[in-house]
Amino acid sequence: MRFIPLIGLVAITSAVLAEQAPICIDGALDDWSDIPRAVEDSTGDTTGDIDFTGLSMADDDLFFFLRIEAVADFDLSENNSLRIYLDTDVDASTGFAIGGIGAELEWRLGELEGTFHHDGQQTAVYYTEIRFRGQPTVTSNDFEVAFGVKGLPSAARLSSSRRAARSR
Repeated sequence: MRFIPLIGLVAITSAVLAEQAPICIDGALDDWSDIPRAVEDSTGDTTGDIDFTGLSMADDDLFFFLRIEAVADFDLSENNSLRIYLDTDVDASTGFAIGGIGAELEWRLGELEGTFHHDGQQTAVYYTEIRFRGQPTVTSNDFEVAFGVKGLPSAARLSSSRRAARSR
């Protein structure tokens, strides 16, 4: 398994406190101006097709937000094999074991669907169920996405205060 360095080389393997902030997923990134990067990555160090430079995280009572930055434009919503792993209970012993976390949600960005890993089982999850949204919907090097905190099956609700994320 090869990790694309969005969060592969710059691993977030422990719980991360996201900034509490109201973010509007509209493609205008000015509401991210006060949110510090959770992860910064050097340019020119990728082993994959996309050279990621930063990841920021925020949340509010309804959504968990990510801002994903890269060197060059790419299409976030199709023609990619990018995955985001969310450890929704911050327990490495549950979910899908990857990179030191136990991801309850494996989200495939290019397919707009994912897998919920629970109790040794896997359940398909679609963007409408977790209220997933991302902007812009065209190629860019700077994206914002949101996952509904109450959209996951009850065993894996996103906590409003602690999250761990990993992507490949």
